[in-house]
Amino acid sequence: MGASRSPWMVKVYELLADGAWHDRETLVVAAMPHVPPGKAARQAAYDRARLNTRRRTRGVPESPSSSRPQDPQTVGARTKVGHTIGNAISRGQLQHRTVDGRPQIRLAPQEDTPT
Repeated sequence: MGASRSPWMVKVYELLADGAWHDRETLVVAAMPHVPPGKAARQAAYDRARLNTRRRTRGVPESPSSSRPQDPQTVGARTKVGHTIGNAISRGQLQHRTVDGRPQIRLAPQEDTPT
């Protein structure tokens, strides 16, 4: 039995079904609305706490940009989608390249299996 896919990755795979290269940012923005708000907010809170702990242990003062109020659902959704795309790349399900400084993603071609 195959593993179930998250709703945001279902959207990514739908967009990549044509086999062409797509900008990573386009995929992330299209998939972000499919991340549940609670999951996105928890991801943002976890990342913020981890960053603050790391800064405190290293004695680095808080940067002004991190004190700016940001929507935790947007930040967390972007992180969730980005991490999941990265995991799919590392598993060989997706391929990536950089063109003119912009990362691009496509489905990894399926290898023919001998019958």
